[in-house]
Amino acid sequence: GNTAREMYSFMKDTNNFYMAGNMGGALSLGLGAAKAGKKVVVCGGDAELVMHMGGICTAGRYKDEVGLTYILFDNESNKSTGGQNTYQSHINYIAIAKASGLNTVEQTVISLNDFSNTISELDKTKGLKFLHVKCGNDEETPRPPIEVVKVSKFQ
Repeated sequence: GNTAREMYSFMKDTNNFYMAGNMGGALSLGLGAAKAGKKVVVCGGDAELVMHMGGICTAGRYKDEVGLTYILFDNESNKSTGGQNTYQSHINYIAIAKASGLNTVEQTVISLNDFSNTISELDKTKGLKFLHVKCGNDEETPRPPIEVVKVSKFQ
């Protein structure tokens, strides 16, 4: 979704797979890479998680077997499809992550300093990790230019 666009706008790394417009599949793809023995960080959005709740539940099944960190960026909108509000402020994402078996911190991150400190704390934890980040949705960001040939290297 839009999280891929945001990441691409400041981190044009060719070793990253920016899955724009995925509508709920980033965590599942990341889990597949982590099960193959890779250390993986998945950055997804709140609307994406709600669209595919099965992803976090399935990931929890492998909580002790994978090195995966799932960072949920919560802007309370479906920015990729026009910026509609998601009306999901009542959802406790940390409780969902815990119920699914993910290791998580007890607070939502709301500042860059908190983010840095919390990532350092999570990095000391083994297994499947979760971080909820509250963020804005001010800027428009372009889609990452992904060529089919380059996508094949992420198998």
